[in-house]
Amino acid sequence: TLARKVRRGKGSIKTYKKAKWMLETFIFPKLGSTPVAQITASDLLVELKKIEAKGMNETARRTKQRCGKVFRHAIGLGHQVRDLTPDLRGLLEAPEVEHHAALTDPRKVGELLLDIDSYEGRFITRCALRLEPLVFLRSLELRRLEWEHVDFEAAELRIPRVNMKGKRTYHVVPLAIQALAILKELHAVTGRGRYVFPKLGDPSKTMSENTINDALRTLGYEGDEMTGHGFRTVASTLLNEDGTWRADAIERQLSHQEDDDVRGAYNAAEYLSERRRMMQAYADKLDVLRAKARLKKLKAAA
Repeated sequence: TLARKVRRGKGSIKTYKKAKWMLETFIFPKLGSTPVAQITASDLLVELKKIEAKGMNETARRTKQRCGKVFRHAIGLGHQVRDLTPDLRGLLEAPEVEHHAALTDPRKVGELLLDIDSYEGRFITRCALRLEPLVFLRSLELRRLEWEHVDFEAAELRIPRVNMKGKRTYHVVPLAIQALAILKELHAVTGRGRYVFPKLGDPSKTMSENTINDALRTLGYEGDEMTGHGFRTVASTLLNEDGTWRADAIERQLSHQEDDDVRGAYNAAEYLSERRRMMQAYADKLDVLRAKARLKKLKAAA
């Protein structure tokens, strides 16, 4: 049966539990006891459409993927079945693009930066909060940052493909003076280890995925208002609205994937000169926004 074919793969326990929950919740009630070879594409589509009807398009898509893995596992065990999921291509609604919550009003951004300066939690977390707006990295990429990726003399991060989303050989992040200062502060604390942002109590691992978002919650920013990943949206919005920088340079610095994989891998340093100027100008702009927020706060208190 479909239910008996589910097993733990090579993924994390969290991923396995999520997959198991999807199947047990949406598929097993109707199809779990049905012999795999007797399940039809129409049977599976009916159950997936029930998920869609609840407005859970992404969950429906992922559940279909999980079912595909179960079918392929059954094939690997020698059962006379086939993976039905390709037959359903184009029959499910496309999931809505997820936009990470982010502040885009310059005044609000300044207030956020001022709040980050007042963060009283762990020093390493505070440094992560201060650095993330300046490097445009995805939260996972920031957490995986290693000291060997930091070149203080060249004032840049050079992050290998294995740590990045996409197919480039590496990604270059020019470091503004402000970003360099933060990293130098942090190097005195974590510089003897592998990771720039190690896990509390176990420096052989990276900072938890929830650390930055939890810190933002502590500062009073809810999940639908601002996330760690949202700093990328802030940068994209403010830089594009500024009108000074070419869109291609902004996209390159955000490490958005090229449609052409070869071009994406080859042009790792594309627009680098412009990007260096842009990253410093952006850091200076954030300083101005922070200063305006501080002045406004002082006036309100007077």
